[in-house]
Amino acid sequence: MFIKNKLLQGKNDLYTGVLLVFFSVLLYVNSFNLADVVAFYPRVVLFIIGAIGVILIIRPIKKTPKNKKETQKISPDNSIRNMSVNIIAVLLIWILAPMLGFYVALFLYVGLMVLYIGGNWRYGEILNSFIYSTFFVVFLYVMFNMLLMIQTPSGILI
Repeated sequence: MFIKNKLLQGKNDLYTGVLLVFFSVLLYVNSFNLADVVAFYPRVVLFIIGAIGVILIIRPIKKTPKNKKETQKISPDNSIRNMSVNIIAVLLIWILAPMLGFYVALFLYVGLMVLYIGGNWRYGEILNSFIYSTFFVVFLYVMFNMLLMIQTPSGILI
């Protein structure tokens, strides 16, 4: 499997960004038919989706590839390995979440997967991955427990 040149990837990002912005604006306008209390969360999510769409539109315009014939080969063995590592990690988190708690298990999963995907296990990379996972877990905690008031599985630690 080959990824075509970066120009094609930029076009895909551009098209995806336009679609995200279009649908987020369309659905945001339609959310005015809902009560303000009910429409708060969908509007926030649609705003975030629209912002991601704008980023996807700006990124290909800002970056123009220097070498249009550049291709990158993705090894099928590597993708099978990545998929199996991810499946094993999800199963481990599924087993550990009732014992450790949802947020602790998610913290470990995100931190270790960022390290695995990045491929670097130096001190700085380990620190960065766990800082990212901390922000991610805090964001989910605020979203689920504080804003939506949805209880997550609790374990021994949390």
